[in-house]
Amino acid sequence: MSSRTLALRYTTIATAATTLNLLLQALISWMYEGPLEVEASMVIATGLVLPLKYSVEKRMIFQFQPDSLLHDAKLFYLYTLVSVFTVLIFWSTEYAFHLIFRDEAMRYVGGAIGLAMSFYTKYRLDRHFVFVRTGRPAGCNNT
Repeated sequence: MSSRTLALRYTTIATAATTLNLLLQALISWMYEGPLEVEASMVIATGLVLPLKYSVEKRMIFQFQPDSLLHDAKLFYLYTLVSVFTVLIFWSTEYAFHLIFRDEAMRYVGGAIGLAMSFYTKYRLDRHFVFVRTGRPAGCNNT
């Protein structure tokens, strides 16, 4: 896959995942108005989007086929571990906007910015540490 095609695919997937995450947060906040509403919506939405994003990226970005169901489970576990680091970028940015601006729209702007930074970092980490075959990164013609 060419670098241009890869960038277009990843941007499309990241945009869709960002939109889905923020819509889920809004839905969760609408359904639950109480203590830790913002925090709960961020955690739940992220947890719901994570397996979907893994599945789509595995196929569409890294063109990776696990050797077995166990191998796929191990990959998802590693993908999730890497996500812990990158999600902190996303959550801290969104939460900072929430605290600074005290405005729901600005909170979501912070979320979109945080997700963009998080996804960029996540792609690079996944390429080098998650979706690898015999020591070589997946995607981009396996170079």
